[in-house]
Amino acid sequence: MSNEGNNIVYGVSATLAFLTAGAVDAHERGMAALREARQAEADARYYDAVDQLELDYKVLSDLTRKLSKELAEEKAKNKSLTAALAQRQALIDQMRNRA
Repeated sequence: MSNEGNNIVYGVSATLAFLTAGAVDAHERGMAALREARQAEADARYYDAVDQLELDYKVLSDLTRKLSKELAEEKAKNKSLTAALAQRQALIDQMRNRA
């Protein structure tokens, strides 16, 4: 093979080496970008879930306070009605005993 032929072979080999290195580098950058995009998506889902939990906690806390207040009011009303019922029953018993 002539010197010119060797130069062509070396030139083609060098070009292929540079193209291969460039392709590998591009592939690695693409895979890194894909991993970053997936991680960003996972992070967004996580933060959305945390925000939803915080909202649920606030709603449940408000509901708990409201229901506790209602329960206390109902207990007071029940106590009052029980006392009134006891008074009426005592009055009825008194009237029966007189008769």
